[in-house]
Amino acid sequence: MNEQYSALRSNVSMLGKVLGETIKDALGEHILERVETIRKLSKSSRAGNDANRQELLTTLQNLSNDELLPVARAF
Repeated sequence: MNEQYSALRSNVSMLGKVLGETIKDALGEHILERVETIRKLSKSSRAGNDANRQELLTTLQNLSNDELLPVARAF
């Protein structure tokens, strides 16, 4: 069972890196940074960090119209 989870974790990690490279190449470093910030804040918020939850909400509210669609598509 651990072998399966290890392989799955490895695949997810590899796919995440490919997605990040694709976002950077297609949309630029700025969008990739936004996506990564939102991803990290989301993960921390789910773990119960209220300060990061508030920062996540603020970050999402402050996305420009040009950022909304690319960021949404990344998820």
